Amino acid sequence: SFQAGQWADDEPTLMSPMVPFSWAWPGGVPRNAPFGGILYGEGKAFDNMELFVRGGVAFSYSFSTCAAGREFTSWGGIYCNKTSSDELAYSYMQTHPIGVPSLVLNPGAQVAGILSNAFGPVGGAIGSIIDGAFTLQEVPGSVNGSIWRRTCQWGVGKCAFIDFGSYDLVKIIDGTGAPLEPYFSEFVDY
Repeated sequence: SFQAGQWADDEPTLMSPMVPFSWAWPGGVPRNAPFGGILYGEGKAFDNMELFVRGGVAFSYSFSTCAAGREFTSWGGIYCNKTSSDELAYSYMQTHPIGVPSLVLNPGAQVAGILSNAFGPVGGAIGSIIDGAFTLQEVPGSVNGSIWRRTCQWGVGKCAFIDFGSYDLVKIIDGTGAPLEPYFSEFVDY
C-alpha cells in the first residue's frame, strides 16, 4: 500500500516508507503460489519483514506515461496502454536504504544473497553481476486504478530481460471497506 508516503509534484514521484501493513508475506507456501512456491517457505515472511524494516527501506515510484516509461524498460514487458496520455500509468520503482533518496539499492543484490545462501561464495559471485528493474504499470481495463502489473525484470548489466517474480496488484476492497468481486474472493482463495 502507499500509506505514509510523500508525493513530490515536481518529480512526479511518491516516496513510501516500509511501515506496518504496507506489505504482506504469507507465513508459509500458498497452495497456488507461482513457480511452485520457490520464493515462499517457513520463516520467509519474518526474514523479509526483518530485512525491509530493519534497513529502514523506502520505495520511490517515479510516474510517467506508459510511452515515456519505455526508456526504463527497453528489454522488459510493457503492460500499460502505450498510447494513453495518463501521466500516472507507469512507474519506475527504486529501493532506498534508510529512506534516503540519493541511496539506491540494486535489486540484483537480492539474487546475490539468495545464490550465496544456496551455493556459497561461488553463488554469491555469480549473483553479484545480476541487475534488476522493477516497475508498476496500470493495465488496460483497470477501473480507477484497480489493476496494476508489478514487474520484476532480471539480467546482466542494463539488460534486464528475464521476467521472474512479476505479479498483479489488484484492489480487493473499495474506499468504504466493501469487497470488490471477484477479486476479494480470489484473494481469500489464494
